[in-house]
Amino acid sequence: MTKKDKVYDEKSIRKLKGLEAVRERPGMYLGDPTSGDALHHLIKEVVDNSVDEHLGGHCKSIEVHLEPDGVVTVTDDGRGIPVGMHEEGVSTLQVVLCDLHAGGKFDADSYEKSAGLHGVGVSAVNAVSEWLVATVYRDGKIWQLRCERGKPIKDTKSIGTTKLHGTTIQWKRDLDIFKGEVEYDRKRVGERLQELAFLNPGLKIVFKDSRKKEFEETYLYLGGIKDYLPEIVTKKKQLIPPLYFTDNKTCEFIFCWTDSPEESIRCYANNTFNQDGGTHLTGFKNGLTKIVSAYAKEHNLLKDLPEDGLTGGDIREGIVAIVNIRISGVAFSNQTKDKLITPKARAVVEDLFTDQVEYYFKERPSLAKSIAEKAVINARAREAARKAREGVQRKEWMDPWSLPGKLADCQSKDPAESELFIVEGDSAGGSAKGGRDRRIQAILPLRGKVLNVEDHGAEDILDNKEIGTLIGALGCGIEQSNAFSIGKLRYHKIILLTDADVDGSHIRTLLLTFFYRCMPQLIYNGYIYIAQPPLYGVHVPGSRVTRYFTTDPDFASYRDSLTQEQRKSLRVTRYKGLGEMNPEALWETTMNPEYRTLRAVKINDAVAAEENFNLLMGNNVENRRKWIEEYGILATDLDI
Repeated sequence: MTKKDKVYDEKSIRKLKGLEAVRERPGMYLGDPTSGDALHHLIKEVVDNSVDEHLGGHCKSIEVHLEPDGVVTVTDDGRGIPVGMHEEGVSTLQVVLCDLHAGGKFDADSYEKSAGLHGVGVSAVNAVSEWLVATVYRDGKIWQLRCERGKPIKDTKSIGTTKLHGTTIQWKRDLDIFKGEVEYDRKRVGERLQELAFLNPGLKIVFKDSRKKEFEETYLYLGGIKDYLPEIVTKKKQLIPPLYFTDNKTCEFIFCWTDSPEESIRCYANNTFNQDGGTHLTGFKNGLTKIVSAYAKEHNLLKDLPEDGLTGGDIREGIVAIVNIRISGVAFSNQTKDKLITPKARAVVEDLFTDQVEYYFKERPSLAKSIAEKAVINARAREAARKAREGVQRKEWMDPWSLPGKLADCQSKDPAESELFIVEGDSAGGSAKGGRDRRIQAILPLRGKVLNVEDHGAEDILDNKEIGTLIGALGCGIEQSNAFSIGKLRYHKIILLTDADVDGSHIRTLLLTFFYRCMPQLIYNGYIYIAQPPLYGVHVPGSRVTRYFTTDPDFASYRDSLTQEQRKSLRVTRYKGLGEMNPEALWETTMNPEYRTLRAVKINDAVAAEENFNLLMGNNVENRRKWIEEYGILATDLDI
């Protein structure tokens, strides 16, 4: 029977029981298990339950411990998960851990303002764990339940007495699901825990990591988001001091303006970071636009502005803000809670602007005037950039049907299989053109170092020749032109191929800055990669094979594995530039999809990325000098 002839009948229909659905489709509940996102989401789900206990006034401290062999332990001093007999005929603890859509978040009296909605979190963690042990300290006793791959091994039982109260969840990820070499990242976990401590004044969070060497840090902030904002803007120059407002019940926000051309607004709902914003972000933007626009109009500041007047983007340019709300009946767009969709959140935030911010600005006219005048200047600059852009767009390279002359395009017109190698220099470009797969691989050589877009405006970016060549090759426009369309992108793999030296690293950094500032969606959608050309080519006399090594440690390890006689006969080539490699070698080591190594460019922490680009590529020389003095001693393998 062929695949086409297979019978589709009642036997084809499967009903997944218990936690089988999570194990079958973990990506639906936790994210991609082959990346670090899903792995770190396990910690988030368990810790969020402890934070919910804090929100209810029952938990003062949480401890998170990364242990060897992929084991994680989370302990809190909350009330402890109930352990009594449930109506299902098993302990309540077992129901919480082993059944989807079971938990206290459905009971408004137990958790009024929780981020949990579906009773999925900890049971999903249980489902994808090789084993999970829950220990509950409650009612003077210690209770314990062990599960393996989501299934309870024995009934919940009492193993002793105690005066403590709280819950410990310990688990080991299942390598059948989390395949590959993805590990818990200490920095990433620590930043999330610190973030929770900022959002919950008075909550003590202890973070331990004993996998390699002992590490311990405690996060405790009494000022809440007032302590958090300085952490975000530390590397930027503040133009207008932070302004904090709260209704003392459901909503608080703090914001200031900096010299950065970008806006950065971090939104939280019930302790969950919503990276795609949502209704609370809409409320913040609307409220701010409303009061600043009204002030500017009332004081006749809107002269000589574009036809569309003062826009929200003009007002928010350079703003750094944190919006934090806690409301009942919260709803998100998905299980990972990327976007808040609760309608009333918009009104809650806008009401705070009406009740407090508007009055605050009226009482401080000089401050309000400074904010409005800054927005007006931004509007005029936007209009100047638009006029410059219209002139530049008439140039041939902006015609989507007229590709740059430097581009050696591929034959395929399918973006999903097409690759663009951005190569440093004509010499390396020649080798790449000679070695490529012409069907799917395009080559674009760039001459010299491209413009540092971090400290240049839209007019300079659009008028730069090398940047123009790159924009023309990609075909999707840039954010600064207000004409960016990711659907017009001509290649879904954009690979930076630069020399393995200091100049090559600098050029790569300038290109990454360009993509981050002008086409950030290419990074977020996983289209940007960094090629790994070899540092060494090693030929052993008598052998027809040349071995290649991309790092010094790999080469040293290989050399140490040889006998003294073999080492003496080695012929070693140290590649300073890609132009030194012939087309065959470049194809074999760096361009052949079957054997090459590519590093995907990702943004795990948007705030950290913003800070780093602003610090390292911006125009604040003093802050960069201090950073180099502090961390320069750690630099190794410099090509001097």
